[in-house]
Amino acid sequence: MKIYLEKTIAVKIPEGKIKKTIQQILTCEDEKDCNLTVVFSDDKYLRSLNRRFRNVDKPTDVIAFSMLEGEEVGTGSKPAPTHQILGDIYISVQRAKKQSKEYQVSFEEELLRLAVHGVLHLLGYDHQTPEQAKKMRRKEGKFLIS
Repeated sequence: MKIYLEKTIAVKIPEGKIKKTIQQILTCEDEKDCNLTVVFSDDKYLRSLNRRFRNVDKPTDVIAFSMLEGEEVGTGSKPAPTHQILGDIYISVQRAKKQSKEYQVSFEEELLRLAVHGVLHLLGYDHQTPEQAKKMRRKEGKFLIS
């Protein structure tokens, strides 16, 4: 398992904690043999990704591009077989700073929450319906407490 962290802007991030949390998620979800990349960027870049791939012309806090395809994507079901490259997660550092103040948590905690959220999206979890959102929130809570 390889977890790559990249930055397109200068920012101090808790690299060890983020990698450890992602490793725990992948191990618990039985996805030990995959690689993923987390890119820390700014609102401008995430807005361009959001506009290009989701047709939403505004910045977002996190966007994930899964390499998984098929019927099970978005259900939280484990795909079979395990894929070598799970995908890429992009996190807006600007949005994380703003949301940390809004949610009254540390910047580090908000970055970690966004990373967990992105990994769950890569694994097929979504929040389009109330049932999906509830399932995804439970998973987020589990991994943020660990």
